[in-house]
Amino acid sequence: MSASVRIGFFAALAAYLIWGFLPLYFRLLGHISPEHMLAHRILWSVPTGVALVLLARTWPQVLETFRSKRAFWLALS
Repeated sequence: MSASVRIGFFAALAAYLIWGFLPLYFRLLGHISPEHMLAHRILWSVPTGVALVLLARTWPQVLETFRSKRAFWLALS
């Protein structure tokens, strides 16, 4: 089995486990209002995205994308 197949297998397994346990997670968070949960998801998505871009060392590509005409279409979509 090649390394890419092995990585793909574990990524798929992790995705299925996350989707399987997600209903239990949301049941535990039933006392929190949906608006509060949405606000936290919006708030924490920005630093998480920036951290992932920094870890992947793809910051120049991100800046290049925002400087191109594609940025408008990405924002629109």
